[in-house]
Amino acid sequence: MAERRQVRPGKLNLSVTHPRQTGGKPAAQPAGKRGKMMKINKAWCLVLMIAVLMGGSAVAGQAASSWYTCQVDGAGPITATTGARIFLTDTAEPPAFQNQEFQVPRGRENQFLAVALEAISQGRKVKVSTDPNKGTIPTVSAIYLQAQ
Repeated sequence: MAERRQVRPGKLNLSVTHPRQTGGKPAAQPAGKRGKMMKINKAWCLVLMIAVLMGGSAVAGQAASSWYTCQVDGAGPITATTGARIFLTDTAEPPAFQNQEFQVPRGRENQFLAVALEAISQGRKVKVSTDPNKGTIPTVSAIYLQAQ
């Protein structure tokens, strides 16, 4: 009956020998086979790195959000269960958008509405990160109350 050999994690032992042929000890792999395996592993690592870099550049190309300083024209929930909207006007000359409706990310409605309502009540501006040209109702991904 063949004895079981323990293989260290991360090491792949592909040698198949019968224990009687090696006196009960695992057979050593020839140096040529080990060198070939190292070349194959390096090639796969290179292919994987290229794929990751190409995928990362595609995602970076999609991120077109910018920061805008805005006046809050209105804010509030749509309904009790479907989220919130904020109406903003860009303060730059010329403005990129005026009294435009923006969505608030799900799960962050309370925080975004708190900042927007504070800005309205104190007459302060906000800094928002968004892409105003993305979708029918673009999303605000971040909002900060400006200091006076």
